Amino acid sequence: MSHPCQLVVLTSFSLPKDFAEQSGLASALAVRRLEPDHYKPHRLPRFIGYFFVRAAQPIGLCRYGRVELPLKAPIAFLPAKVTRITQGQFGIAPTGHGPDPAFLLIHDQWDGSCCLQRFDLGCRFLTSAEPILRPGPSY
Repeated sequence: MSHPCQLVVLTSFSLPKDFAEQSGLASALAVRRLEPDHYKPHRLPRFIGYFFVRAAQPIGLCRYGRVELPLKAPIAFLPAKVTRITQGQFGIAPTGHGPDPAFLLIHDQWDGSCCLQRFDLGCRFLTSAEPILRPGPSY
């Protein structure tokens, strides 16, 4: 079931700028960096996504990959916080209508701000590469 709203800005909710480190995402991606055939980023991208699958399994998502995270504080409390601040209208965990949640939480690591984006669109946004400007034809 697709929700008509594609982006929900959470003005009253933010995460610490170092949440990727606190949640274990940064260290999980550092381990992946050591594996062959993986892009080796020098730093994390600006936007990181968080959502839950299966039996409360937290997932971190960014341009460099999708990583299962340990279910511990502070990430363990995200689904309840999102549900509470949106008064039950939005969630980042599956509701029984399929394996994926309706939305994922997007965290801007530059200022700590957060928004919710429809799951399919959010995944595309977070995993896309940065745009490359190429010179156009000369006329």
